[in-house]
Amino acid sequence: MWVPHGRLRVTRCRDHYCGGWGYRALLTLDGQLVGQVRATSASTPPATEAGEHSAVSFHPWTPAFTGEDLTAFAAACQLNGCAVASRQVLALLVEEHRVQQMVRGCAARGATLARFAHEDQMHYLPLRAPVDGPHQRAVALAYLEQVSGLRGSWLIWSDDRWQELSGFPAPPAAGVFP
Repeated sequence: MWVPHGRLRVTRCRDHYCGGWGYRALLTLDGQLVGQVRATSASTPPATEAGEHSAVSFHPWTPAFTGEDLTAFAAACQLNGCAVASRQVLALLVEEHRVQQMVRGCAARGATLARFAHEDQMHYLPLRAPVDGPHQRAVALAYLEQVSGLRGSWLIWSDDRWQELSGFPAPPAAGVFP
């Protein structure tokens, strides 16, 4: 998602179950708490929903950033060149926060985060080691496809961006990723 500025961020998110899965997240502008994002879904846990929820809402806590401000921010955002609704912006900001948490967790353990986009869902899997060089990339891809059953375009987080993992030849001998 393209945003007009990076000053609006989710800083904390907690999942909960109360008649359906959902979450509550804190939204900040320039590091100052401005409100809460709430989402509920009736069926599956948030970790498998890639940010899509049946009901996402913003609850401002200060006049410094209101629902009208959120609408104006969302109007300036784009996703794949298209306009984005306020609730989708909120869900994507929450998703960005969750991915950052997973990346940090993997980095703290010397691991690598991999992701796969499939039928409007994102699948994330940690790899227990860094993925450096063509051979390790091929072994990692074979491992990810084996354990997930998903074949196609896998990406890994490297340095500060997602990088293509697919497109490397299979390793000469079958092996398990360390």
